[in-house]
Amino acid sequence: MWSLLLLLCSFSFADNWDVALEQASLKKADVRFDVLDLKQVGGADHKAPYYEMLFGDPLRIPVHVETYREIMIEYSKEPFKAAVSSMARVGLGVRRNLEGDPLSEVAALAKKPDGLVRALEHLHRLGRRPLTVAQAKEIQTKAKALSPETSVQLAFLIESIAHSLEWRERSLADVDPKTLAKGHAERMEVPREEVPADRNGMSRTMRHLVRDVDLLVLMSGGFDLVLAVQKAQEKLAEVKASERFEWSSPFGQISLRGGKTDDVVRADKFPLLIIDAGGNDTYYAGAGADLDHPAGIVIDLSGDDRYLSLPDLESAVDRKERRDPKLTPKFGSAVFGYAILVDVAGNDTYRSFRMTQGRGDFGLGLLWDLAGNDKYECWVQCQASGEFGLGLLIDASGTDSYSALAQAQGFAGP
Repeated sequence: MWSLLLLLCSFSFADNWDVALEQASLKKADVRFDVLDLKQVGGADHKAPYYEMLFGDPLRIPVHVETYREIMIEYSKEPFKAAVSSMARVGLGVRRNLEGDPLSEVAALAKKPDGLVRALEHLHRLGRRPLTVAQAKEIQTKAKALSPETSVQLAFLIESIAHSLEWRERSLADVDPKTLAKGHAERMEVPREEVPADRNGMSRTMRHLVRDVDLLVLMSGGFDLVLAVQKAQEKLAEVKASERFEWSSPFGQISLRGGKTDDVVRADKFPLLIIDAGGNDTYYAGAGADLDHPAGIVIDLSGDDRYLSLPDLESAVDRKERRDPKLTPKFGSAVFGYAILVDVAGNDTYRSFRMTQGRGDFGLGLLWDLAGNDKYECWVQCQASGEFGLGLLIDASGTDSYSALAQAQGFAGP
């Protein structure tokens, strides 16, 4: 299927290239990078097969750009497929659904009468803070206040988070903890040119991380979590105004809020899961992940919402705050983890400095906006960018605007 599609596209471009090149007395075979000449200045070690293919035949680029564009438009309502397709192009293809639904066991557990309790027990075990008998009873009482469907979907998401965090643990099993901590600190720093680096633009710590982190395993957990969120967001549309659920987990706060109130998520919070049914909400935190908070999900179902990295950003990106070292990943940005922001409806504003709006550093970050006329503003390391990870910004519809300075809008590094 894929090969046939490329052949058909290539045929439509052939005559155009011939006509254009003929004006310069050239043929398609003449348009190549001289690999032997380039060896004089060395080269990088970490080159994706997709890059090698396009480097070997640059005239394929328009075909592949158009094909990839069509694929991404088709997958704008299916971010799981968009994520899998994107990583396949950099040599990290994993077909988690090749033999069926990878979340079938998770879904079956969520549907059990005590599914919510079981999901939270799993999460607490991973966080080395097991539930007490009293806590389990408290969860059962809270679950009774939810509709059966809402309870199932909440359990499904929580169990999916625990499931993905187990994948993450396996991916980092061979990494020295000190190296991991140092690498995390480096990733969180403001980009600067004076960092000691090798010919690949990487520090010694980064070289060790690239060697020891199992990116295929790490991405597998991310793909499954994207699929879980994709499945759940449709079924959460009927959350009732009276429904509420709050729980403090070892990995952050879990909140489900029905109704249409205008809520504010404070900047000092690092929530694990927020499900908000409506209202014009303001988020100063959410959908971020780092070494201490390995997952973050926000599903906002309606309202004209604002996602601001700091309260000072009510009207514009303030230059003086851009290099604030205290900034943390948020709004679909992950460092050594998974972060997913889904905004289903409304005219929304996304305004942040860095590590935001679909960014992945040794992780998967997704911002998925399904509808509305939205505004995206950031500085660097944002808007579909990643380094040894995947960053996706998928806006399915609306009249939108995007602005960024660098390392954004389709950036991959180092």
